[in-house]
Amino acid sequence: MIEGGRILVVDDERLNRRLLEVILGAEGYLVLEAPDGDTALALLAREPVDLVLLDVMMPGLDGVEVCRLIRDDLALPLLPVVMLTALTDASWRSRARAAGADDFLTKPIDEDELLLRVKNLLLMRAYYRLSESQRRAAMAEARRWKLVSQVADAVAQCRDHAGLLAALLVALGPELDLTGAAFYEAEGAELRCRARTGSRGRARAPRRGDRRSA
Repeated sequence: MIEGGRILVVDDERLNRRLLEVILGAEGYLVLEAPDGDTALALLAREPVDLVLLDVMMPGLDGVEVCRLIRDDLALPLLPVVMLTALTDASWRSRARAAGADDFLTKPIDEDELLLRVKNLLLMRAYYRLSESQRRAAMAEARRWKLVSQVADAVAQCRDHAGLLAALLVALGPELDLTGAAFYEAEGAELRCRARTGSRGRARAPRRGDRRSA
């Protein structure tokens, strides 16, 4: 079982919602309820949910349309959605698959089958979440090492303070989304700030002979 799993049960029949709440609650899941599609969509927009059990036949928005809106309007492509129905016609399953449904359960619901499907889908969701987190961490680490390498190269190429500043700005400018850089030059007792920009909008080091006209 996934600890703390939040499951949304969407069914217009209160007895059906209560039955699922009893079964899932006994396994430690937190059960949220919605009597119709509009209420379910509003709840999903404001609260985190780990899995949706969605009845197909409901007044107003039917389950297939609610599933489509979950994927398209709420942009929740990885949220597991299990369709519940007593329908035997296979055509509705094709519609539900096209709308983004992950699995199906036939009413009356078998308790063991329900718990097995829920457990497997929550495990898959946890795996995808972990994989996404690991990918973000790897990308961040690669970016850090890239910046370290750029700084090291800049330091190795500099020969004085002004050159170091210019080289660092040239190396890090693209990573920091800089289009220009300020270069400081000591001239007697006066510090002068000059902005230099390369031909492609990147900072460049001051060139020998770059002097302000009097």
